[in-house]
Amino acid sequence: MAGMDGFSFTGGSAIHRLLQQAQSQHSRLGKPGDWPVALRVMVSAMLDSKQAMSVVWGDERILLYNDAYLPFLQEKHPAAFGQPLEQVWAEIWPQIGPLVDRARSGEAFQIDDMPLVLQRNGKRDPGWFTFFYAPLRDEDGRIQGMYSSVVETTARVLEEQRKTQLLELSDQRVAQRTAELEAARKEAVEFSQRLQFTLDAAEIGDWYLDLERDTAYRSRRHDQCFGYSEPIEEWGFEKFIAHVHPEDRAHVRRQFAEALSELKGWRFECRVVWPDQSVHWIAAHGFVHHMDRTPKTMTGIVLDITERKLNEQEIVHANARKDEYLAMLAHELRNPLAPISAAAAVLQLGARDEERVRKAAEVISRQVRHMTGIVNDLLDVSRVTRGKVALEKAPLDLKNVVASAIEQARPLIEARHHHLEVHLPPEPASVHGDFKRLVQVFANLLTNASKFTPDSGRIMVAIAVEAGQVRVTVADTGIGMEPALLGRAFDLFTQGERAADRSEGGLGIGLALVKSLVALHGGEVSAASEGPSRGSTFEVALPLLAQDADSGGPPDRPGQAPTGRPGLSILIVDDNRDAGDLLGLVCQTLGHSVQVVYGSAQALAHAEKVTHDVYLLDIGLPEMDGYALAARLRGTARAARFIAVTGYGMEQDKGIAKATGFDEYLVKPVDAGRLAELLAAEGPQK
Repeated sequence: MAGMDGFSFTGGSAIHRLLQQAQSQHSRLGKPGDWPVALRVMVSAMLDSKQAMSVVWGDERILLYNDAYLPFLQEKHPAAFGQPLEQVWAEIWPQIGPLVDRARSGEAFQIDDMPLVLQRNGKRDPGWFTFFYAPLRDEDGRIQGMYSSVVETTARVLEEQRKTQLLELSDQRVAQRTAELEAARKEAVEFSQRLQFTLDAAEIGDWYLDLERDTAYRSRRHDQCFGYSEPIEEWGFEKFIAHVHPEDRAHVRRQFAEALSELKGWRFECRVVWPDQSVHWIAAHGFVHHMDRTPKTMTGIVLDITERKLNEQEIVHANARKDEYLAMLAHELRNPLAPISAAAAVLQLGARDEERVRKAAEVISRQVRHMTGIVNDLLDVSRVTRGKVALEKAPLDLKNVVASAIEQARPLIEARHHHLEVHLPPEPASVHGDFKRLVQVFANLLTNASKFTPDSGRIMVAIAVEAGQVRVTVADTGIGMEPALLGRAFDLFTQGERAADRSEGGLGIGLALVKSLVALHGGEVSAASEGPSRGSTFEVALPLLAQDADSGGPPDRPGQAPTGRPGLSILIVDDNRDAGDLLGLVCQTLGHSVQVVYGSAQALAHAEKVTHDVYLLDIGLPEMDGYALAARLRGTARAARFIAVTGYGMEQDKGIAKATGFDEYLVKPVDAGRLAELLAAEGPQK
């Protein structure tokens, strides 16, 4: 038999072939690969047996049998395979039907030398048969059918009758009958062992409780579900209840009380307390067995579901964090939209006051930069945490890095009137790192300190060189952190409690970005706080460079962007009319001739008449994307420059654009200065 994944019965017998056909053909029980585990285990055991055996499964009493069973069927095979039992043995159903019902009710028994008249070999054929019947349970302990072994004892019975008449007993026949019965008993024992193996493989514990004695048989896995590595001597109902968590005991007692009073099964989940006082979860299923409606025994299974419960709790917490983050992101994106909307309204009202127009333009520009910063931060943390950032490392003096970070954070620090203290060592604090990324680390820490420190508070930055490391400490006298928050301060989207106005702002990604960037530099970052209103301290430790840094300053800063070289002919293709028209206005302001179309079909029709020096193409066009459009336009404008304009800003997106023929790549919202630089590099085509 194959493993449970990709299950199949393999063999060359007649029954094996029928089962293999059932894999691809409709049958009452479905495909063998979809059968319950208990049925597959039993059928596999039956097929390996030399004893004539059959399995009856389900409410329809579907009959399955092995090759040794074929002599009893004769011409009824193979049509009988997989058919209801009462149809196959209609001629003897009045005699065997009650026996089947006894086995399906939970009783195991043997019937010796039962006289029956079978329809076989084209005639009514009387004979005697010995049957062993037993219930067949699924992996949840519920009876789903029964199995039986059968031995035809016609010859022996006739011989015994003859010898009885002659007052002679045959020792050989007695020995043969004993061997037959032993074979049936051995098959039953082997089946029980295989079933137990199945339960153990699924890590399911099973048990049987004598209600009169309150004593139970349990498997070893059952005891392990309650925290015992070795089997314990005594176990009963009250012992079980004592292990149930106090808060769950009333519920569990009700479950068992209902099962006993109504003579039915139960199914519940509850917590149990192990001997080491740790709390775990179990799932329990079982059934009450009775005699004349008096409960006698209980059988059941237990399964440790602690890991599943923990995963469910984590999913709940993750969903809560997701909802909180989405609400926070929506708030952060709405904030700049309000001033942008107000500035747009001022411009729509046709204000002729140049000062008002300038202020409105400044507001729009500033808030667009803010929104772009939010999106870039999200993309940045995605790239860094997935290891998609390539560091440009060089020897650096960390004092210069911290100085640049202070300059970036200084506007916020000064706006909130914070007192900034800086303590630097006399010697170089040399590290091997990426200047831009390390400035990003310390600017994030300084900005974080300023955001969460009340006005006129104190922020301290200190650099120390010790034990082969450079340690940078950023401490503040701000709102501090609860111990629970401190433990996950560097997790993505983690933030402390905020006031309704969310005056501190942010998305909770800064510290996650700090941790990832520091790790990429082979360093560590830690956080400490004595509690709420006691301030916070962050420390970054980076490996000290063996020799002094030979280049510790920041790279040259770019100068003022050029305004562009006039005279270019530009085609802009964007399905967003506002975006396309405004980009056209920017290009016209830079002194260029502009044509704007709003779809791929319009662009191709236009290209048949006119060619341009520069093509600014949106990538996410609905009919034909920008990549395909660029390839088509290249056929008529081979000397032109193609610039992708898109909201997709990942590195792989830029790589695709380059590979498909674009010369440059701009991410929306387009930076006017960068656009002017690109257009300035172009001359009018001759």
